[in-house]
Amino acid sequence: MSKLVETPNVEFVQFVLGYRDNTLQIKVIGVDRSGKEFASVDSEILKETSTADKFSALRMSNNKTNKGTALLNAHLISPDIALNGINEWQRKLKTVTDLDEVLSYEGARFKHYSLEAAVITDMLKNKNTANIGLFLGLNPIGKVTTILIGLDKNNAIKKGLSSTGKTADSQEVYDATRPCPPNGDPAASE
Repeated sequence: MSKLVETPNVEFVQFVLGYRDNTLQIKVIGVDRSGKEFASVDSEILKETSTADKFSALRMSNNKTNKGTALLNAHLISPDIALNGINEWQRKLKTVTDLDEVLSYEGARFKHYSLEAAVITDMLKNKNTANIGLFLGLNPIGKVTTILIGLDKNNAIKKGLSSTGKTADSQEVYDATRPCPPNGDPAASE
């Protein structure tokens, strides 16, 4: 995503939801304030056979850190809230009840989620972040949201603690992306 956020005029990153071949698709695009697309990157859906230990790094992570800017702090969430949201989404998928409700706003299906490019830029500054994982989860009001987590070169969630129990690179987890609708023009995403 570094090339996307480094593209001139890109102010926001949008995660555009789609569905093809019985698989959720997420297109990642860079847009300006008006929603004009300037760049896109291919996303890869990672399929794992076992998720039992996948999120153990989040369980060991510290609470959210203070990034020093209001913008970044507004998007930070604690790892335990992220883990809870991801687990709630997984449970929701197993029951397949009320999916239209959690994937929509007042009956209109979410088209994309937007986030300031500066958040992605900050995540990529960490030398141990090779990739950014976008996970779906349920937010505290029960709606689907995106959760961004730094991944290592093997696409594993980075550890929040060192083997001695001392704080290593604190795991930074971001949310507070804005869904469209109600934010933005849903027709612009089609």
